[in-house]
Formats: sequence, C-alpha cells, structure tokens
Amino acid sequence: MAFELSPEIEVDRDDEGRVLLLRHPRSPYTPQRASLTEPSVTELADSYVAEVAPLYGLRIEGLDGDELGLHRETEKSVLDSTVVTYQQTLQGLPIWQAALEVRLAGEPPRVLSSSSTLHLGVELDAPARQDGPAFAVDDATAVASVLGIDPAADPEFRVNSTRRLVYQYDPALRFDPAATVSAGGEQFDHGPPVLPLAPIPRDIIPGQHYIVQEILFDHSAPRWGLVHWRVFVEPLRQAVLYLRAFVATQHACVFLSDPVSLSGKLLDGGTPAGELDPLRARVPLLGLDPPVAGTQALRGEFIALADTDAPTVAAPTTTTPFDFCYSAVTDDFSAACAYHNYDRLYRLVQGMGFTIAQYFDGTTFPVPTDHQGFGNQVNAAAHGNAAGNGMGRYRNGLARSGFPVGIADDWRVVLHEFGHALLWDHVNSPNFGFCHSAGDTLAVILNDPDSLAPDRYVTFPFTPISRRHDREVTDGWAWGGIRHDTQYGSEQILSTLLFRVYRVTGGDDADISVRRFAGRYLAYLIVRAIGTLTVTSTNPALLASAMMDADEATLDFEGQAGGAWHKVIRWSFEQQGLYQPPGAPVPVQQPGAPPAVDVYIDDGRGGGYFPYLPDFAASPDVWNRWAADGGTEHQQPIPGQTNYLYARVGNRGTQQATGVRVRIYQGDPQGGLVWPAGWQPAAAEQNAGPIPPNGRTVAGPFAWNPSEKPGEAVLASVSAAGDVSNAETVNGPIAHWRLVPFDNNLAQRTMTCPPTAAVSLLTDDSEPPDQPWRGLFL
Repeated sequence: MAFELSPEIEVDRDDEGRVLLLRHPRSPYTPQRASLTEPSVTELADSYVAEVAPLYGLRIEGLDGDELGLHRETEKSVLDSTVVTYQQTLQGLPIWQAALEVRLAGEPPRVLSSSSTLHLGVELDAPARQDGPAFAVDDATAVASVLGIDPAADPEFRVNSTRRLVYQYDPALRFDPAATVSAGGEQFDHGPPVLPLAPIPRDIIPGQHYIVQEILFDHSAPRWGLVHWRVFVEPLRQAVLYLRAFVATQHACVFLSDPVSLSGKLLDGGTPAGELDPLRARVPLLGLDPPVAGTQALRGEFIALADTDAPTVAAPTTTTPFDFCYSAVTDDFSAACAYHNYDRLYRLVQGMGFTIAQYFDGTTFPVPTDHQGFGNQVNAAAHGNAAGNGMGRYRNGLARSGFPVGIADDWRVVLHEFGHALLWDHVNSPNFGFCHSAGDTLAVILNDPDSLAPDRYVTFPFTPISRRHDREVTDGWAWGGIRHDTQYGSEQILSTLLFRVYRVTGGDDADISVRRFAGRYLAYLIVRAIGTLTVTSTNPALLASAMMDADEATLDFEGQAGGAWHKVIRWSFEQQGLYQPPGAPVPVQQPGAPPAVDVYIDDGRGGGYFPYLPDFAASPDVWNRWAADGGTEHQQPIPGQTNYLYARVGNRGTQQATGVRVRIYQGDPQGGLVWPAGWQPAAAEQNAGPIPPNGRTVAGPFAWNPSEKPGEAVLASVSAAGDVSNAETVNGPIAHWRLVPFDNNLAQRTMTCPPTAAVSLLTDDSEPPDQPWRGLFL
C-alpha cells in the first residue's frame, strides 16, 4: 500500500525536489492503518518505511554487483517518544550519516514524522572495489604515519577502534569548520586542534563515495592535552578524507548567572572583588559524595572536579562545616562554581522528567571537570569520550586573560558547553551538522527572565564575544544566508529564532513567572528534541520538526498541557529563512515560505506571532451585530436576545485552503476561561472557503445568545485540511492565555454587554446611546 500525500502532511524538499521530511501529526500512521494488531514500535516503523520508501526516492538496485539497502540499526526512546533509525548501506557497509528516521509517540504507538538523509544515485569510486595494498589499521605505527604523528613523541597515542564505512568526500568538511576561523573572528583563541595532514591526492574527487577506514584514536595536542579523535582514511591511497577532534570550545568570561545580568552593570573578568563578591549567592552543593576521613571533595553524582589538564591547580577540599565559600577572584571560587554549575545542568534535565542514565547513555558519570585547565587562556571546552558517543570531560579557563576570575563562574558559558554535552550522546559530535550547538539559546532563554543586563540581546554580556541573538535575516543571518556557516554564525541564527519563540510565548510578559515558564518549557523542548536526533542531523528542518514533535507529544509539563507551541516554532524557523520556495534567490535574505495551508483569524498581527500580546482578547476580525445584516462594524451584544457573530478568515499559506470550518465558543471571563471546560459552543459550526493563498473571506452570521453577565468572551476557531486548530488537538486543559495567542487559527474578543436596564434604549438599527454605563464596561 502506497503512502499518499494530502494537505494534512507537511513535506520538506531539497533544491532538487527530493523529499527530506514528512510530518503528519494530524494524520498519524497507526497500527489500524498498517493492518497490524498490537505491533511493536519496530514492526509499525517497518510497515511505515515500506510505504514511504517511494516518496523518499528509495530504490534497492544493483550497482555493478553492489547493493544499496536499509538496515534497521537503532531504536531509542525519550519519554514517550521513540526514534527508529534505518541506516543506509552499500555492500553491507554503512554510508556515513545516511539514514531514514521514523519518529513515533504514544501508546499504542503512532508514527508522527520521518526524515531522510539518504544518498541517492550513489557512485562508488571504482578503484575501491578492486584489491589494493593492505593498510594495517590495527598497526599503531602505520596509522600514526598516515596522520603525520611521531608515536615516540606521544606515548599516549593509541588506536581505540576501527571499522569500514562508505563516505562521500567533501573537501569543505575535511577539517572541523571551527578550526578555519581566524583568531580575529568569532571563535575561541585556538579553536579545535587539527593535524598537519598530507594533501589530498588529485584523483580523490569531491562528491564521490569512497570505502574508508574509520579509526578512533588518542593523541595529545598542544594546549589541549590528551584528545580523542576520529579519522576516515581511504586505504588504497592512504589519504585522510575526514578528521575531527572530540572537543568543543567556547570563548567567554562571567559568573553564577553572570555579574552583568545580576547587577545591571557592565562588569567583566577584571572587575575587583569589592564589586563581584556582593553578587555571590550561598547555595547548596547537591549530590556530593560523603566525606572521606573527614575531608569533603568536590566530587559527586554527576560531576567530579579533577586536574585533567595543565596547569596544575588543585580543586579545594574542606573539613567540617564543609563550607566552600571563597572570594570571587580566586581559583577555589571557580572550582566551587564549576561543580555547582555543571551539576546544576544535569539536575535541570532531571527535573524536566528525563532519566539521566537513559538520556546520557554514552556518558560515564561523574564527568571529570577541570576548573582551571587552560592556563592563561579565555576558553572552555566540552571533550567527547573515546568512542565519540558521550561526554569525556569539561575543561575551563579564565574569564579574562591575566585575571583570576574563572570562566566556569558564568552560568551562561556553562550552558553553552552543555549544549555540546547534549549532542555528544545523541549526534555523536559536539555540533549539529548545520550549526555549532543550541548552547547559546539555552544560555539566553534561561537567563533572560531574571536578567538586569542593559542589552538583553548580547548573548554573553560579561565577555567580549560579539555574539547576539537579534540578528536580521536581511543581513544574511538566515538558513542559507551568508552567515550560515555551520558554526558560530549559524548558532546566532538559531539563538535569534528561538529567542523569538521565547519572547512571543511569554518571554516579553511583565510577569516574571510567565517569563520563567516560557524559558523553561522551550529549554525542555530543545532537550527532548535533541534526544530524538542522530548523526544525520545535518538540516535545520530536522531540529524544527523534532521540536514541533516534542511539543505535540508532551502531555504535561509542570502542570501545563503540551501541544500549543508547535506553530510558533515552525513560524519562527520560517522567519529566519528556512522553508524557502523553489527558485528563491540565494544566498537567502528573506523569510521562508509559510506552510502550504495556514488559515488564520487576525488578532492584530496579520497571521503571525510577533509581537507578544499580553492583551490578546480584542481581535478586530471577530465582531458582533444585532442583526444578520453583514455589517462589519462591531456592536456590543445585547443580552437576552439573538445576536449575530462574524469572523474574517485569511490564508497565508502557499496553496488554496479547503475544508475550512469555523466554530464559535463563548465563556465567562470571571470563570477563568480554561480550555475546554471554560468555554461552551455558541453557535453551529459553519463551512467557509475555499480560500486562495493570501485570500480572505467572512464566515457568518453565527446566531448566538449573549448571557446577562456584563462581560462576554467569544472565541473563534478555524480549521482547514492541513491546518487544524490547536483547540482540537491540545493535549489537555490549558489556560486560554497559553492557547489562543500561540495559534493564529484562534482569536478571542471579550465584549461588553450592557446591563438589562439599558437594553430598552437600544433598537435593532441603532448604536447604543451615549450612556454612563458604557464607560464602566468598555
């Protein structure tokens, strides 16, 4: 049975029209659709793959006696979401970062989306299929020779593991892109280490597939100490096609939540103790191991302070009363901050409902953490483990060169490094394939709610890093723009668009509790989404889809229902240049295209979600009339008799909206307006449309009867094929202010109903006279 596309299915394609992603939470692939009775997750995923394979261009065909295929490789779960990965193979060998992934949720399971990084039309390098000179991959001396390493000069050099795979050579990715950024650019002082490799032979062709030997090895690098590495060697030519050190770095300088955010003053790492010490907060150090022989060390459940890298700066220990309290301008203070801040990260994730051992299944705890491991450098790093599938160690330097304030003092910098820790366990790299990490975003959204910083758009206000999260798409800060560099430029693209999500979902509210929830829920969605990604995360659309899936799969987060944010997430990625239409100019300098169908009722934002609307209950496109006369001016409803509501519906999508239906509800503002219990149908559902792209139509009249209460809230909800209102899909009871402004399918208007004594003054064809009661209720 073929999987057929419909308006309910969101399709993302590359520039050549090949399908990259199918997202269909409104039309899930269920056991009933697959004709399976109580299938396992993998059985349902297998059935789904068999149906969608043609859409992804998948063909099992011969290549001169070789065969392309799919092999179900992994299944991993995060909360109630599961990802099943089908590795693409050639001659039985895995093709690097080529896979079909299926995302499921719920019980019984249902498929919500899938994505492809499959390589189509693979042409294998002909000499690779012939017998050639043997390359002794298990011979450390032979490996060292290919890498240009003198084993005698590095007694720690060691080959950890090897395997054969197929790799499509890309000269731009031979070295870590971050290693090519100049010291004057937005990079750490030294960047990730590289090796002085021999040039690529001329007969190695970019874009060609080669059978290579993957080698994981240990080697000490200047200024870095012992580092774990991955290399791909084409064995016939003994050419190194790909090299990565398992490290990630971040240039920063700051404090517990960074002194600028705490004080509102422009402080830095050279600020004296007299100004920094008053900003310290006394907090408990959680999870510490018990004292040994009366001595307490900074070692615990998740983090262990260790002197892993030069210079030798021992972490402090203490005896009863076990108080690690020091001046802010000391190494000991940095050690206490390093333990608390890195430990705090894992407890943050744990507090969101994730099981640490399951989520970080490649990491061995406690993670070694060096609070002063960069000498006089302003630097921080998140080193991977030897297998490249989890955290190996955290390493921290100074907040300002020549001054004793440590960089681990700054919660923002530590959050950035944690962005790499999330990726190591799931993407097996410190970076996304399209962006450095989501660490900057975490630093921003979890600090902004309480920040006093003069400029809220400076990502690291305590450091000289020129990173911001208010970058304009017209200046090239777009997916596909001139700033899309897979490293720090793209990290600012991501932090800009996700900070926008945070702002319009509560980050711009005057209530600090609303701001805090907005930041925390968005951080949860990031963590949950990354937990469903794999090594194939080379496209920002995959992260966008994973975050939308995470929202829609969340039943409850801290007492709030999930499923209300996914449209804002999609819109914000669109605003930053994703989802460009075919033939759009490149490099990108404009927002992307809206979904195929995107019906809306204007709340004053033209179908978008910016700016944040603290008062959203005054939609101009929902209005009342005393008669079914088609009039467009709002008349305050008259209680005790039939009134008539109208709603103007638009379509900002790229295709005609069909199956458009509008529902009207009424509720008492004094009752809280929690959806759905606080609302009752006010009139029968009506069909509207079809509506062409950028078209608008008026639905109504809806005959309804206002109550005798002085205030009446009216909620209009529109759905269409391919764009269903969140009111029909949200995962549980939810306050109207957490539902309505985050879905352009919904619009609310709270109306004033005159008291009964004034009703006799009104006629069917007149406006209410100017009476004193009007001023009391308008």
